[in-house]
Amino acid sequence: MSKKIAGIFSISLLILVGTLCTILIAGGCSTKKTGWAHRTYHNLNSRFNGYFNSKEIIKFDELEMEKNVEDDYDKMLPVFKSSVEENREFMMSNMETVIEKCTRVINLHSIERRGKEHVEWIDDCYFLMGKANFYKGEFLEAKKFFEFVSKKFKDKNSALPSMVWLARTHVEREDYEKAERVLRLVEAESELEEEYVTMARLITADLFIRQKNYPLAIPELRLAIDEIRKKRVKSRLIFLMGQMYKEMGEYDNASKEFTKVVDINLNYREVFFARIERAMCYDGEGGGEKVREELLDMLDDEKYIEFRDRIYYALAEMDYNEGNLEAAKENLKKSTAASMGDTKQKGRSFLKLADIYFAEPSYEPAQMYYDSTVQFLDPKHERYEELVKLAENLTELVKHINVITEQDSLQRLAQMSPKEREKIFDKVIREREERERREQAELEAAEFRREMGLDDGDGMQQLPGMGGGGKWYFYNPQTVAAGEDEFKRIWGTRQNEDDWRRSDKRQVQNYEDLNKSDADTAGFIVDESGDTIEISNDWREYSYYLKDLPLTEEKRAASDTLIMEAYYQKGIVYREKLDDHEKSIETFEELNQRFPEHMNLASTYYRLYRMNDEIHNDERAEYYKNKVLNEFPDTDYAKIILDPSFLERENELLKEATVHYEKTYGFFKRELYAVTIENAREGMEVYGETTFGPKFELIYALSVGKEQGRDAMIMELQTVKNKNDTVDKDISQEAQAYLEAIQAVEKREAEENAPALEESPYEYDANERHLFIVLLPADGSVNTRSLRMQISDFNRKNYRTKNLQLSPIQFNDELQMVSVKDFSDADKAINYYRAFSKNKGNVKDLNDAEYIRFVVSYTNYATMYKEKDLDTYIRFFKENYKKAAL
Repeated sequence: MSKKIAGIFSISLLILVGTLCTILIAGGCSTKKTGWAHRTYHNLNSRFNGYFNSKEIIKFDELEMEKNVEDDYDKMLPVFKSSVEENREFMMSNMETVIEKCTRVINLHSIERRGKEHVEWIDDCYFLMGKANFYKGEFLEAKKFFEFVSKKFKDKNSALPSMVWLARTHVEREDYEKAERVLRLVEAESELEEEYVTMARLITADLFIRQKNYPLAIPELRLAIDEIRKKRVKSRLIFLMGQMYKEMGEYDNASKEFTKVVDINLNYREVFFARIERAMCYDGEGGGEKVREELLDMLDDEKYIEFRDRIYYALAEMDYNEGNLEAAKENLKKSTAASMGDTKQKGRSFLKLADIYFAEPSYEPAQMYYDSTVQFLDPKHERYEELVKLAENLTELVKHINVITEQDSLQRLAQMSPKEREKIFDKVIREREERERREQAELEAAEFRREMGLDDGDGMQQLPGMGGGGKWYFYNPQTVAAGEDEFKRIWGTRQNEDDWRRSDKRQVQNYEDLNKSDADTAGFIVDESGDTIEISNDWREYSYYLKDLPLTEEKRAASDTLIMEAYYQKGIVYREKLDDHEKSIETFEELNQRFPEHMNLASTYYRLYRMNDEIHNDERAEYYKNKVLNEFPDTDYAKIILDPSFLERENELLKEATVHYEKTYGFFKRELYAVTIENAREGMEVYGETTFGPKFELIYALSVGKEQGRDAMIMELQTVKNKNDTVDKDISQEAQAYLEAIQAVEKREAEENAPALEESPYEYDANERHLFIVLLPADGSVNTRSLRMQISDFNRKNYRTKNLQLSPIQFNDELQMVSVKDFSDADKAINYYRAFSKNKGNVKDLNDAEYIRFVVSYTNYATMYKEKDLDTYIRFFKENYKKAAL
């Protein structure tokens, strides 16, 4: 019976279609008529020729993204994978196809009369065009389509979905207020389909997450998860839920969510990171044995070999939370060693190590690991600027520590008898010879392995020369320049300099320098007996090691001065830059004990008084207070202690000096130089001891120059510079800057017909029509025709509906200029520029070759082509088209 009905239906459908075709062939498939036959014909064609295919294309790409695009678990997961620009790149071409198909449907089949659309699928095509533009990252265009559908087709099924997508578009454009308003309107609609109710909840959660309002995001996301049937989507959103709880410090709740992800067990990477995150939520309160056992099992599982650095890091976190810092440090070191290219994780491991050492405090290893941290950490990391500064401060500290260690070592050697020194030198020479033999053997073995294909490539072999080392200044820990790839894997890309791992590189000499054969000697020295000794350049000779030893009283005094200054600066760094009172006090007291009459004694007494007072060590504070008053009664330090108002009076004097200087400067600005000179002289006499003294000196020098000429100015400025080198470095540098400016003027005056600096001939107009330009070699080294074909293929695949034109022209003898035109404004041109530059398909060859490309307005194009001044325009492009940065 059912077959008979189906047969009758098929026959009826064929009759209907045949009748329609007959009518329409006779009357033409006009979009001017609204009769039943015309509407039916255009509805059928709209639905099955355009809308259906476009909908399937989008659906297919959405499923591809859901299944195949990997999440970055180092960051909080986005609610929607498509929120990440890189995740949408593969959709570009297909979304262009959707726009093309839907545009054709609208142009060929839309029947609109008196504001009413008579073809059912036209609104759906507009809606799909909105989605296609959204996935292309053209959010402004998408917004226009969604607004159009929601207003124009209020009674259609596409109206409410368009509003939901409009809210999501507002979120992507970071227009959160508009997004909230649209979501409130959507919530009030009772006819919203279940699919879009869930999507609206996800958008609301996304809105709150982007504003870091996790307490409001979690309930919305929870409701959405309950409504979602796809386990893959549900699992990643549960992971996101765990991340939010962890961010809020609710580790128990976070652990429960990550456990749910493990139990769902759909994606091994997701499950791995869920286990890692669960371990990171362990607070040391118990129940960690099972988690630790699980992590150790994962270490033995080859499936997770690429993640061993993360597993060691998670174990270190557990150790840290249990208070086992030594175990934590050991696991963190294993984490950095196990890295297989994951620089982000390596940066985190170095950072955790550095933080642990800094908190102890052990500043030297902390400096080493902070230095490594900033080499690997993403510059966008929230602590990056702080860590760079901290690394710099610690580097300064370690520099002073190394100076003390170095000079002490040299002095100990200098105090030995020649025979004792020669024993040390013999040992150093033997160890170096042995090290070089070992390194050579390792290099030859490594080369043999490479030639035989036996190198397993795990990169875990020890670098030649990494072992050994010595305590003396002249021990050279530098390794032979082998294993460069392994070096980069462990330490990252470093500046090509000697002894990169030390903060003070003076004490390790360049390996190549040690083996130079340009000269046999490095000069002469006088030893402790007064004899003149010729210094060898050959490290196998004893005399080679004598050149830096303080063998005379004069050199010993110079060495002591370096030690005293290093101690003093070390104490200041501890107090002023690291806020470590204890270490600063210890350093200053050691300095005073070793050198009781050093040049900064008054300052150290005062600093010790203040620091002991701040930590409420009253007895020691009183002791150092009396030291200042009794031994340095005429210093400002004593005056401040005896009279706290001393500084206030000094401030009053400074206020007077300020008024007098402003008056003097006013005369100078009005070019009343004679009056300025009189006032500056008075300022130097009355306020010369204040910080304004050097300022009066500088303005005096400039005024004298204006009155008496350039030579007088140079002489006065030179005096100001020399006098203030140690008094006011800023004024000294300013005087030097004026001297350099005068020299520049004199040089410019000496140059005949010097070309004047011209303003840029280019003007930025974001609303003007633009072109995209790529420059290709015109010397025959590449097939420019093939490269142009690649650009055409890229345009045809991704921008079919834009009618872009390709135009090659010879720019000069060396370059061919290929222009893609045109774009209605700068924004659209830059969007094309970014899509082109990121493409790894059609134009991969052009991107790999890094050919110059830029966008240019029509007005600027004419100027650039006429002047052939490419460098000037490139500078203009980089300064004005900031969005072009990838």
